[in-house]
Amino acid sequence: MEFGLLGPLVVRVGGSRVMVSAGKQRVLLAVLLLRANEVVAPRELAQFLWEGDPPQTARVTLQNYIKRLRQVLGPQGYERIMTRPAAMTYPAGAVARGTAGRRAVARAGRGRGAEAGRDAA
Repeated sequence: MEFGLLGPLVVRVGGSRVMVSAGKQRVLLAVLLLRANEVVAPRELAQFLWEGDPPQTARVTLQNYIKRLRQVLGPQGYERIMTRPAAMTYPAGAVARGTAGRRAVARAGRGRGAEAGRDAA
């Protein structure tokens, strides 16, 4: 499984491109990738997903987003997106952090169908 975070979010599984079309799922995946090998609390994920103003239903909605993201990513999604007591984690190799990482999260959420469908150069 390969990911591209610079520009539109790109996901490849076995050489084939996988579309993560829902904006919140793209943000969720981008946050987990940028925080690879770290446990990320649901409250923190909610802050990213709802830009600091999560709804009262955030926890249940987040669980549904995670379920759908795993489905989109296929068997490897179920293996890699792990739920821990009160947190989520994505074990992966080193991922860029800092300002560039925060910008990638923002871009992932703003991506549109046409942008999400293009290959990153």
